[in-house]
Amino acid sequence: MRIIAIMLITVFVSACSLFQRDYEIVYCQPGNKPVTVYRDPTKSYSPYVRELEGGFEGLKTTLNEVDAELGIGKGDIKLKVQHLENKLDQESIRLRLSLQTAALAMNISPCDAKDLFNSQLTQLSKTLNTISNVQNQINDAVVQSAGKSDPEKDQIINTALEKAAESLDAVNNESASPSQKKSFN
Repeated sequence: MRIIAIMLITVFVSACSLFQRDYEIVYCQPGNKPVTVYRDPTKSYSPYVRELEGGFEGLKTTLNEVDAELGIGKGDIKLKVQHLENKLDQESIRLRLSLQTAALAMNISPCDAKDLFNSQLTQLSKTLNTISNVQNQINDAVVQSAGKSDPEKDQIINTALEKAAESLDAVNNESASPSQKKSFN
């Protein structure tokens, strides 16, 4: 009989753990504000990282198309495209690490770190908006350069690529620490 009771308790405990939520709600003062804390911190930032990577990949695709169509034999365009891709890689890494750090801090001290995590999400949104604008500017420049002579085409594309680099620098410098700002430029 004892064995059956132990087996039933074991089955019951196992079944309860199957239905356990992968997050918990913590209430922070003042105002008893709810904060969601995931048991696995990657779940709190993974959707944002996927969105971030999608935005960066879209812009990289546009840059590669510009390079393939207009950069043939033109070192200055190729160099600017490579420079922009490097900036995108740096920003992607920086934002991903910032989100991970904020998510880990949320697990350690949710009430203290919720503002940090929210500010990282705000910065992510600004960066994705900038990336979208840069991609549109480059696409517009490609359309504007159609049918132009090579020097005019080069000037239009070079100007768009320079503005894109400035926009990325601005969004990087807005949120980066002083030591990070030095490495972007």
